[in-house]
Amino acid sequence: NFTVKAYDKGFLLSPDSNTATTTTLAADSFAKDLTITKYIEGSSNNKALEITNKTNHPVDLKNYFIRTEFYGNSNYYMSDAHMLEGIIAPGESKVIIRPDAALSSFPVNNGDFITNSPPMTFSGSNYVEIAYGVKYLKTASTNNYDMSFVTVDAVGTKGQSNSSIMSNASLYRNTNVTDPNTTFTLSEWTSFASNYHVGLGTDSMLGTHEIFADKSLKIYP
Repeated sequence: NFTVKAYDKGFLLSPDSNTATTTTLAADSFAKDLTITKYIEGSSNNKALEITNKTNHPVDLKNYFIRTEFYGNSNYYMSDAHMLEGIIAPGESKVIIRPDAALSSFPVNNGDFITNSPPMTFSGSNYVEIAYGVKYLKTASTNNYDMSFVTVDAVGTKGQSNSSIMSNASLYRNTNVTDPNTTFTLSEWTSFASNYHVGLGTDSMLGTHEIFADKSLKIYP
């Protein structure tokens, strides 16, 4: 239900307008958020991730980050986050790859994000996630800000070694998986041999999506 109030030039507030009522459509088959569709953990520096927009709308990547959990000094800890940028269109996939990767049929320059930032130094034992980050004021007196992260989709399980599943392997998200999952579920993935990267950057599991025209709310007069 929508109503409108307005201020005039003298800052007088109007009464509510008439109520405009609308009903949402039935549930659709589109994703709730971005998904990790390919995870490449190959030999040497052959590390790459593919993220795909299976929603029905463009997504601004400015608040999305790649994060990896490492182990050191008897503790698990999250790496510095790698910030993504740009717009990912409906049905589009983007590849994050190391600059020193040497995948035989995927030149590094074909990557959308080419980086050796800490999250892309993962090994097959590390948990990797795409997260949504929000900047917040931590200490008002010193104007000190920090970041809060919410996991969107994950490969591996936090707080443990994942080497038995992810070491020297390429994991591809199964065709029937649309939504991201913050809890790694092995049955959602198909495992291939080390360095396998067929179709990287062109998520072959998408199928056909109908893209609807943008609808905007207009107020008259």
